[in-house]
Amino acid sequence: MPSEFDSAVAWAAWLYYVDQLNQSDVAKVMNVSR
Repeated sequence: MPSEFDSAVAWAAWLYYVDQLNQSDVAKVMNVSR
């Protein structure tokens, strides 16, 4: 997880809303299952 995020939830929200990734892509980036 990048250091600028204090929680995985914040990072996931950033990827989803700012980077406009879908849920599957967010899961791949975070190395978790959807």
